[in-house]
Amino acid sequence: MYTIVNGQSIITTNNYNSSGNMKPDNATAVMIDLNGVRPDDPRVSTGIVFFKTNSTGHLDFLDNMIAICQVKASPKGTDIRM
Repeated sequence: MYTIVNGQSIITTNNYNSSGNMKPDNATAVMIDLNGVRPDDPRVSTGIVFFKTNSTGHLDFLDNMIAICQVKASPKGTDIRM
């Protein structure tokens, strides 16, 4: 049996411009994950993440980037590596 998990996150940085005013950068990450459930399942799954931003600062490199991710979930917490 498989389950599809999806979610959305917003990534924000606190940047200061040359005048000393804070100008935050924002990016959106949308993740879709395919999780197979087995009796011996260590809760490892693979997914894909789509990034989108209109940032012109530190996060501008993420615009239109796609990443493959591996998710490991356990009672101690969840680890997502891209």
